[in-house]
This record gives sequence, C-alpha cells and structure tokens, in this order.
Amino acid sequence: MSSERWYCRIDKTWDRDWMVHLLDVQVEIALDGDEYWITFPIHDDACINVASKLPGDRFVSRDGRWLHRFGHAVAERTLPNVRWQKLTDFVSVELPLAAFASRFETGMATHLELRRGGTETASAAAMMNMSDLARWVDNASSWRFRRLKYCHDGMRALVMGDPLPPVPCHYFTAVDCVLIPAGMYWYPRVDSQLVRTAFSVEPNEWLIWEATDRWSILRDDLLVSLSRSSIRLAIQDLNKASLSRS
Repeated sequence: MSSERWYCRIDKTWDRDWMVHLLDVQVEIALDGDEYWITFPIHDDACINVASKLPGDRFVSRDGRWLHRFGHAVAERTLPNVRWQKLTDFVSVELPLAAFASRFETGMATHLELRRGGTETASAAAMMNMSDLARWVDNASSWRFRRLKYCHDGMRALVMGDPLPPVPCHYFTAVDCVLIPAGMYWYPRVDSQLVRTAFSVEPNEWLIWEATDRWSILRDDLLVSLSRSSIRLAIQDLNKASLSRS
C-alpha cells in the first residue's frame, strides 16, 4: 500500500467558496499563518475529483515531511508544523434559534448564502400568521385545503402544497426538500445534495432556509393535514399557553 499523502496549500485571500467541494470527502484542514492546508487521508476517485477543483498548490509527500509538487521528483519544501482538524471541527458559526427545527447544527452552511435572483419557479410553501390561516380555513371550501399540510411554531405557520392559501405570507420554492424564499437562490450554485449535507439534513427532513443567517430543520412527520379541526385545536392550545403565562 502506498504511503503517499496528498496536500493542498491555499492562500487565505481566496474566496472560501472552495470549501464547499470538501463536504463529501474525508479531509483534514489546518491554518498556517495566511495559508490553509488541506490533506486527503485516502486516495479514491472522489478525492481526485475534489483535489482537481481546489485552487492553490498541490503536493504529495512520501515521508510526511518533504513535499513534492505533483509530477516533480525534487522536493520543494517541508510540511509546516500545524494542528490538523476535521473540516466540521474547523469551521463553525453561531446560528440563531430555530423556528421549526427538530435538530439544529452548525457546519459548512456558514459558507453558503442566499442571493436575490435566479430562475422563476412556482411556490411550494408559504409562511404566514396562524390567525390569518385560521380565518381563511373557516371561510374556504374544504376542497381548497384538502391537499395542504402545515405545522406551526407559536403564531407562525408553514403551509405546503397547492394551491396555497391567498393570505399575507412569505412564499418559498422547493428544491429537493430545501425551501428557500421565492425569488432567491443559493450561492455558490452547488448541487442541492451538497446543500443538504452542509446543513446536516436527513432524508426524512426539510431544510427551511429563510435567510442567509436563519434556517431550520423540520421532520417530515411533523407536517399534518390542514383541516378546520386541526387549526382550531392548535389555536386553542396557543390560547391556553398564552393564558398560563399571563
């Protein structure tokens, strides 16, 4: 078995978008002054593909000390004495409280952001006030909401399905169980699976990404069918909770 180990040196002046490429492979990262160092513990096709996308200089070491550029026989420098960390330990960010979260974590999501623009698509969900939703449900025909599901956190309700209630709300579009505000897109424009990985979203969960610095994770089984009875019970519970605090 080869004892070679790959390394990549990236100047800190580079935009950190390149970190998104590291999500699906085993890497370790370290900081040496104004340089990031990345090492790949294993050499498979995925690592080869990721290494080719990274900016900066790529090296190989056969003894854990001397670094050779790929294809060069003469060593160029020695490996700096740095503290290696897993990527998820190295990158962290303080996040706001979750609105609908069943699990809330930090990670590479700090390097993704929402930007205005992108392709216009139909809305798949809407965030609205529970009182507005309750009034609409009381007056709408049952066929209008028979295909809708919802959940709520306090007086905020998330409704999903079609057609959405015609009440004041914030609309969201869906990309593979990732909800983002209508009229926006995420940057860098990576695959939706990488976004789900960045936020640690499980297969049975939704990511509700309200703004660059505000997001929640919602289990699919917390969404219930929208009906007059379910809304009334929810409002009753909210009123009881309000009275108990007064």
